[in-house]
Amino acid sequence: MRRVLFLTTAAFVLALGLAACGEKQEAVTASPTGSAPTQATPEAATFTDPFKYCLAVGTIDAPDSRYTGPTVPNAVKEGLRNMGHPASEAATVWRCMDGKLFACNGGANLTCSGANASTEPSPDMVQWCKENPDSHIPATITGHATIYIWDCQGNVPRIVQQVFTVDPSGFIADSWFEIRP
Repeated sequence: MRRVLFLTTAAFVLALGLAACGEKQEAVTASPTGSAPTQATPEAATFTDPFKYCLAVGTIDAPDSRYTGPTVPNAVKEGLRNMGHPASEAATVWRCMDGKLFACNGGANLTCSGANASTEPSPDMVQWCKENPDSHIPATITGHATIYIWDCQGNVPRIVQQVFTVDPSGFIADSWFEIRP
């Protein structure tokens, strides 16, 4: 009994001593995608290199205050251009997924926002089909984020086919490209 009390007291004193000395333990957090846990970055850590930032944060939908470099880093624009994709300061966005950097250059017909994988027609689609039976529903009505082609069968909206896939973070996978250092 004395030995257990002594060991418990010793462990408590050791823990207090470490806390008083400022010893830090890094937290381990699980990735939102369910992959292996990644080391959490201390709040004070900042990054100007987008690749190091992504390695540190793991998965995040948009850079946060820990990234202090340019809004659209040159490496991101060059990476897109080297793959034959346009890149502009106004339309290019990037994010991190599983420690890797992904970029998208949006436009009139290409969305970089989250994918709409709903199989339920919107009120606008229902209205379109009432007014335009047996017709194709244009993207101006379905929205550019949908992953489906929609038509009106009679006056009822129906999915014709799935044309895009959704990545683990909920974005249209076909719009996002991995940028490598």
